Amino acid sequence: MRLNKALTLLLFLLSSLMVQSQELPKGYFQFPIQPGQTNFLSGSMGEIRATHFHAGLDIKTNGREGLQVYAAAEGYVSRIRVSNSGYGNALYLEHPNGYSTVYAHLFEFNEELANYVRDAQYNRESFEVELYPDPGAFQVKKGELIAYSGNTGSSGGPHLHFEVRNPQQQVVNPLFLEFTEIKDRIPPQIDAFRIRTFGKNSRVDGQVGYLELPLERQGALYRVLEPVRGNGEIGFELFAHDKLDGAANKNGIYLIESWVNNQLIFRQKIDQLSFDNQRGILAVYTYDEVVQTGRRFNKLYVDGANIMNLYEASEKRGLVELAPGDSLQVQIKVEDSYGNASTLSFQLIGADNGSLRPAKLKNPPLSRHDHWLFFQSQQQEKSIPEAFVGGTAYPMEAVKQQDGSALYVWDLRFAMPDSIQAGAKVYPPPVSRFIEVKKYVTYSGGGFKLDFTPGDAFYDFYMHANTSGDTLFLGADEVPFWNNFSVSFTRKATREFPEKWAAYELSNSGNLSFKGGSWGGNSFTFNTRNLGTYVLLKDDKAPEVKPLIINKEVISFYIKDEMSGISSFRATLNGKWLLLKY
Repeated sequence: MRLNKALTLLLFLLSSLMVQSQELPKGYFQFPIQPGQTNFLSGSMGEIRATHFHAGLDIKTNGREGLQVYAAAEGYVSRIRVSNSGYGNALYLEHPNGYSTVYAHLFEFNEELANYVRDAQYNRESFEVELYPDPGAFQVKKGELIAYSGNTGSSGGPHLHFEVRNPQQQVVNPLFLEFTEIKDRIPPQIDAFRIRTFGKNSRVDGQVGYLELPLERQGALYRVLEPVRGNGEIGFELFAHDKLDGAANKNGIYLIESWVNNQLIFRQKIDQLSFDNQRGILAVYTYDEVVQTGRRFNKLYVDGANIMNLYEASEKRGLVELAPGDSLQVQIKVEDSYGNASTLSFQLIGADNGSLRPAKLKNPPLSRHDHWLFFQSQQQEKSIPEAFVGGTAYPMEAVKQQDGSALYVWDLRFAMPDSIQAGAKVYPPPVSRFIEVKKYVTYSGGGFKLDFTPGDAFYDFYMHANTSGDTLFLGADEVPFWNNFSVSFTRKATREFPEKWAAYELSNSGNLSFKGGSWGGNSFTFNTRNLGTYVLLKDDKAPEVKPLIINKEVISFYIKDEMSGISSFRATLNGKWLLLKY
């Protein structure tokens, strides 16, 4: 029977819709490594990483390489990638049900695939290759040996990274596929909890910014013993992790909910993830906190820059408006993929700011929070602090406190002050420029120029930049960016061997990260998407090559470069290209 084109298209569309709406294929896949045995995880799907949610499972391999990896279902090899970074040696399988599976950080492929990859590497004279075999080239059966586990690419230790992707190429949670090899009877653990204020008049126990609360734990139940008093718009932030049976690793949380007076105001659930917007995670956690403590608090509210499709929330996006006289019962629930749950409970009391304890700024006496500068004197001031703008003095707004003192506030949206003067003391403001995310903005000063284009940053921000010698200070790296912005660093004279100069990002611990760039006259230009500290340095030392093993069976070298890193490597034997396995 022959079908006309219109009917064929209709059947295709109906088939696609059925695939999109189908339930997860439980029981369809087998566990890819040591099937039938109890396995342990070093990473779960949805863990918060620096720039992305972790996709899939990291399965432990007993600290060694070379364990047999099996096809999770019948299908064919659709993609093979060999890389020095990322997934390292990775294999992609397509399955008849429309799903695909990914096996990464492999030591090597099975013999047939290894020969195919090796031929391609020699033909291209490149260790790194990305191959897309024809669907009929490498058919596999469920349970067939396809590779061996390893530690290649950006891997922190031997393990198998395993993903299951749906027909739309979204990663789904493999723990929902009823693998009996993974056991979990342990509820998530809440490590820290805090409340953040929004708006100049918002407070939590008198605090401006955020307040971390002490927790009491009894099993899976957590409490804040004393009622929390506050006022205005506030949001919750959580630092938590999950553990599975038999492993000490700290994994991610599947489900987080906030309830106020038994009403759901926030739900974050990680059933599936798209690779299109993974960098959007920088709006999910507290990006600024990483610089200060290294901790990534999960925001239990959806801010304006958050584009992730993970949420159910109230019209206030998970925020709470606390008014004097309110008494609210709050419950935070965290749950893992196996239904194990922990809860945190406390009471919120609404109070007038005048009845709260005096605010304590984190960096007295002058501090910024969002659009406001807050000034808190160490002593009672006889005169009101003033903000100087272009030589004109403006009194700061006073907010009365419980002890009769005042917390002084300046709205930066009115004007950026040159200084704050209190009595005989003059304080420089912590910021000097406002960057609007929807506009083209050029910020220039003594020896530098920054060019921001619309949409570079996640949201509007304040910053201060200055230079000292060959070092450029752009303030703490507390603002997430989608895209690179341009940095021009003007020096008094050009340098010898300009091709050897580069910009390096300097971390708080003194580590250098290569950024590159180039000279144009006496101006050095580079691109970055991080604020922070940058330094211009000359790399005039060649990479180092050390022989490790040289015999009839093995030739092995160690290569490294202290500054700009290894750009490429190439080996020849009697003039012919030689494949070295990285």
